[in-house]
Amino acid sequence: MTTERHTPPVTKWLANEIAVLRGELQQIDDSLRRLHRRREQVAEALQALSTTAALLSTPHLDKCVPPVQAHRHYGGRGNLREFIVRALREFPEGLTTVVLVRMATEVFGLRLETDAERRRFHNGSLGRALRKMEKLRLVERISSSGPRGPVLWRWRTECQTLEELRAMRERNA
Repeated sequence: MTTERHTPPVTKWLANEIAVLRGELQQIDDSLRRLHRRREQVAEALQALSTTAALLSTPHLDKCVPPVQAHRHYGGRGNLREFIVRALREFPEGLTTVVLVRMATEVFGLRLETDAERRRFHNGSLGRALRKMEKLRLVERISSSGPRGPVLWRWRTECQTLEELRAMRERNA
């Protein structure tokens, strides 16, 4: 006759905690390896820029320029632009800049509590990104109710039929 052995609850708990912590250590080690590789890449790029500065008769430029935390509000470089691309592709009829500001506030967790802060983001980061994308012919400005009115932006498509344009006008009227 065989007797069943039960693992005591405390042993199960200890085993589970050990496994979780080992898993967390493994993730930390993986992150450290990725960070180390990224650090080497950034250091190489910085060295290349320092060399370029020296060639342009500004050899100590890299020592005079303080570090900044670029793109911290959007989680990384290019994230604001990717947000705009996704939003305008999701709404092919277009979105106003005001709506894009509201969406960006939610997506990036921005705290734009005053009108001045919203206006600064509207005309600054978001507006600059939209104007740059317009110059690259990625987006287009399709309506405005005057020089200070809301602007409707949409993802630029290659070709539209007259029927599609009429339908869009009707939806936006």
